[in-house]
Amino acid sequence: MRLRTSLTLLLGCGLLGCPSGTEPAETTNPPDPATTGGTTETEAPAPTETTEASPGSRRTRLADLRLGESITYLVQVPGEDHEVRLRVEEVIERDAAVAVKLGPVGVPLGESPLYVGWVIANDGGIYGLEPHVSLAQPGFSPLDPHGALVTEARANIGWHVPTAWWDASTRAFGTDPNSGWHLANAQPEVTGAITGERCVAIARDESEGETRMQVCENVGIYTVERQGDRGLERWRLLDLGDAPDELRPRE
Repeated sequence: MRLRTSLTLLLGCGLLGCPSGTEPAETTNPPDPATTGGTTETEAPAPTETTEASPGSRRTRLADLRLGESITYLVQVPGEDHEVRLRVEEVIERDAAVAVKLGPVGVPLGESPLYVGWVIANDGGIYGLEPHVSLAQPGFSPLDPHGALVTEARANIGWHVPTAWWDASTRAFGTDPNSGWHLANAQPEVTGAITGERCVAIARDESEGETRMQVCENVGIYTVERQGDRGLERWRLLDLGDAPDELRPRE
């Protein structure tokens, strides 16, 4: 399913291919439906409290991804428009680093579960992790106490925007050798339904065509464009904020 493929891209590399030379971390625990993205709009799990966060935290990277809120993308494929919603299920802060766990809400996912994905910002830049059951275990954190990626996280990097790509003096010929993405453009701001701040466009050649993503420091992924066998598919951030009533935890 095309929408499922691109939703996996939003959470990591997914069906579009993992970084060369890396394998997802193995796990002996079977998938737990409670930790997968196979939730429905009437059975959303309660968000996990932020852990290891400093009182009065004023993080700037991924600052608009707040615990319990929802993210809506407008998906356009030839002849069809859809809305796809994700939910911020957990926020972990370690010093200047932050990890945000995202889970899909409802359809379109098909019958197979899609494990939650992580978006992370630390001194190395912004990362998207490949959704995998090993990253969805209760209590798992992709960050060590100093804000660096733990082994399981490093093994499942799907895309990466290095910090240097925001620096005009060093970004001109940027290419990330680990995941195959290269720098395509950079803008201080992108306007739309939601404003993206300090945005970097990255691109990678795929078997069916080029995939481009726009990653902004305040919201993570802002847009995705993928040229596939059905033509050009576009994802754009449409809404960000409080989750609707049906997604809030029941008392």
